[in-house]
Amino acid sequence: MTRQEHAAAARLARQPRPGSAAEYRARFNGNAAFTYPSEVLAFEAAVGPENPLKEQLIRTTFNVDATRYFQRLSFLITEDLENSLKIDPVLVHRLVDRAQRKASARVARGTSEWGEF
Repeated sequence: MTRQEHAAAARLARQPRPGSAAEYRARFNGNAAFTYPSEVLAFEAAVGPENPLKEQLIRTTFNVDATRYFQRLSFLITEDLENSLKIDPVLVHRLVDRAQRKASARVARGTSEWGEF
């Protein structure tokens, strides 16, 4: 093995394995309470989408703001869909369906997440 190949292999070995707790910690600023997808999905199932105290519960449960929580939830139902489906398939399908309906509604009215097209 050449020196360059050895260096490349060492870099790959240091990177967290996709879907691992280390990868989640690296992606979400090392917040230990926010590491495991099962905790986020269990919270979402327990609290539901229309709870008026949801933002306050997010802050007290995970010690993050609501924006960071919803980024995390979005990551779980898009980039980490396969692992999320193993945890709670019914909830994940419901969340994906709701996200798709909201996206379709935005397209129908000619707006995106960041304003008008």
